[in-house]
Order: sequence, then structure tokens, then C-alpha cells
Amino acid sequence: MKLINILLLHHHHRLALLALLISPGICAQTGSVQGQVKVNNQPVEFSTVLLTEASSGITTDAQGRFQFKEVPFGTYEIKASYLGYEHQLKLVKTGIVILFMAPLFPERFLLV
Repeated sequence: MKLINILLLHHHHRLALLALLISPGICAQTGSVQGQVKVNNQPVEFSTVLLTEASSGITTDAQGRFQFKEVPFGTYEIKASYLGYEHQLKLVKTGIVILFMAPLFPERFLLV
């Protein structure tokens, strides 16, 4: 009888240890957010893209593309901007790859 109780106890310890090892991986899941910034349907190089809630920003490449990697699952606001153009805001969710098209339009009032 004692042998059976000891085996069951060890089995429960193994399950608890397995749960502890797996749980951080589940909680720390990440996704990515990627997209392209365009003006007049043309890609914009060196425009600024901010992932506001993550306090993270990058610039677009020669094709106007950007990518935020390893972003924790959730909803984020993206802000795309370029000098002389109105910025664009959009809410996105991570967990899957998202293509964010940010058409920029000239600002109405520019200081000269």
C-alpha cells in the first residue's frame, strides 16, 4: 500500500514540475506586426513607425516595409509618419502576422 502511495506522489510531483516548466512558455508567447508605408501607392523609405504601447519605433526599408518581431500578444496602436505628411494611426492585434498598409497624405498646413 505504501509503495502505491509513493508512486502516486512521485507522479504528482512530475506533473507539477512539468506544469511549471511549460507555463512560462505559454505566458511569454509573442507574435509579429509587419506592413508597408506608401504615399501615392509608392513605398516610402525612412518613414517612422511606432508601436506606441510597446514604446518601440523603427524606420521603413527601401520598399517602405517594417516589422516588429517578438511582440507580446495583445492590441497595439501603430503610428506611421513621414516629414511633411499627416501621420496615420491604426489599432492592430499580434499573434498572427498583420499587414498594415499606411497611406500617408500631405499635411494641409506646412511651415515654410
